[in-house]
Amino acid sequence: MSDRLRVFRLVSSAFIVLGAGMAITAVAWPTIADELSLPIADLGFLTFAYGAGYTAATLAGGAVTERIPIGRVFAIGSSAAGIGCALAAVSPSWWPLVAAMPVFGFGAGTFDAAANSYVAVRAGQREMGAIHGLFGVGAIIGPLLVTGSIAIGLTWRFSFAVVGFGFLAVAVSALLFASGATIPTRRSTGDTTKLRLSRPLFWSVFTFLAYAGVAATTGIWAFTYLTESRGLAEGLGGIVVAGYWATFAASRFLLSSFGGRFDPARLLRTAMVLTIFAYAVFWASPWLPLTLVALLLAGFAHGPFFPIEVLETRHRFGPVKAPTVIGFQIAGVNVGGAVIPAGVGILVGIYDLAVIPPALVAFAFVTFIGTERLTAVGGPAIPELTDLGSQITD
Repeated sequence: MSDRLRVFRLVSSAFIVLGAGMAITAVAWPTIADELSLPIADLGFLTFAYGAGYTAATLAGGAVTERIPIGRVFAIGSSAAGIGCALAAVSPSWWPLVAAMPVFGFGAGTFDAAANSYVAVRAGQREMGAIHGLFGVGAIIGPLLVTGSIAIGLTWRFSFAVVGFGFLAVAVSALLFASGATIPTRRSTGDTTKLRLSRPLFWSVFTFLAYAGVAATTGIWAFTYLTESRGLAEGLGGIVVAGYWATFAASRFLLSSFGGRFDPARLLRTAMVLTIFAYAVFWASPWLPLTLVALLLAGFAHGPFFPIEVLETRHRFGPVKAPTVIGFQIAGVNVGGAVIPAGVGILVGIYDLAVIPPALVAFAFVTFIGTERLTAVGGPAIPELTDLGSQITD
């Protein structure tokens, strides 16, 4: 097996853990809030703390990969994420739990930015779709892990411990099998040009930030909205949220298999229009089964956004600048993923949970506008790429 294929398999496995880690806090939150006697709206503080660590890591991602081999960055990031999860699992009260979240977020963000950069530069659409599909698989496992742990009396802490162990296993594997992985850098290529603020860069970061308003608000608040406002049983709520992530992952696997046959701009436009429609039904439907179907459709619709836009970054900015831009994009996701759900939490505290569906419609519409502007100013569509599988052999 070649080194590059070995690294890709490591990244693929790690994205399952990454997806589970991002999904568990929201589903565990009603139980955490009950145990610690906290208001439901305080979930926003946890997401903000996690997002702050994540954002700091991704903003620094380009500079870090210039100085440290990317395989070692994998190990550093996954180690920090594992430690953060472990601290959350043993937190005796509210403030230690809040303090654990930036550590968790910093580690996850470090790994996420490095892994996306590696696949964007070293691989192609099939691999990018696959790793993000596996992220969705992890996001399915996360809610089921939480609800299953609670159902058998192990509490929410067990789910954090399991995810933490997974991250630490990734760290050990990275040291053993990926420490020599590299990507092009200024030093290795002699490229001395600097990344400058431009319309493509602005719209790229803005669109990722708006997209996070859709994905993160759904992932964080859908369970609470359905169980607390619409009367869905908690066990079924966990299954529905897992179903949302399942359709999210399915669309990414389809992108991995068939996405190269379609124009990226048209694919993104269709995806975002369908997303707006699905969230409008989620908001307007008085019939709970239709509300649940709309949520599943929304996950399927917006799933391809992230892998398409990350992969296109390589062609808009070049392989040397791509890691820095991808770091900015993921930072945008995490600013949006922290600030927007926290803002929704404030609105929930002022009004009630009914503000969640219209907020999702609004953020889906803003993302649509962003994708249209990015397509207009951001350069050519993704050319046909050579997949990793055709570059390497076992």
